[in-house]
Formats: sequence, structure tokens, C-alpha cells
Amino acid sequence: MTSMQRTIEAVRDKIIAAAAEACAVAQLEHDEPGPRLGTGLDGRFVGATDDQDIY
Repeated sequence: MTSMQRTIEAVRDKIIAAAAEACAVAQLEHDEPGPRLGTGLDGRFVGATDDQDIY
């Protein structure tokens, strides 16, 4: 695994965690669009392993 791949995976994991947190907050605040936005972001980055996956 290259240094770049580790960095991409680390950033990807942070984005997925932030999306999950945004979903949780939106649900607590009864914000209907929030969970969909968080799920959309999550789905965009799950499985990303290189820079081409995130562009």
C-alpha cells in the first residue's frame, strides 16, 4: 500500500464518519433532508481506494 493510498483511505474514513455524524444530528433535530444528504455523501466515498474514485 502506497503512502497516497493510505492518505486517501484515511480521508475517506473521515468523510464517511462525518457523514454518519451529520445523519445522526439531523435525525435528532428532525431535519428531514439531513439524513439523505449524509447517506449520499457516505455512498459517494464508500469503497474509494484511489484518487480516481473520489473525483
